[in-house]
Amino acid sequence: MVFAVTKGDEVAEVLEGGMVRRLFSQRFFDASSGTRGHYLDVEGKTEDMLLLVSVSEDERRIVSVRRL
Repeated sequence: MVFAVTKGDEVAEVLEGGMVRRLFSQRFFDASSGTRGHYLDVEGKTEDMLLLVSVSEDERRIVSVRRL
């Protein structure tokens, strides 16, 4: 799976051909790290997963992805 940050600060999955699909998430702001956390429930090829994707507020880039 490949993820990207949209202009609206949402997390999206990058699909084949470069298309993106916005993923719905529960978000929270972590002031100590300056990141916004996104809890994503995604469907993998073999199983469903809960991921925590951290996005830098200043740089609008993904800084980490953790499987929970």
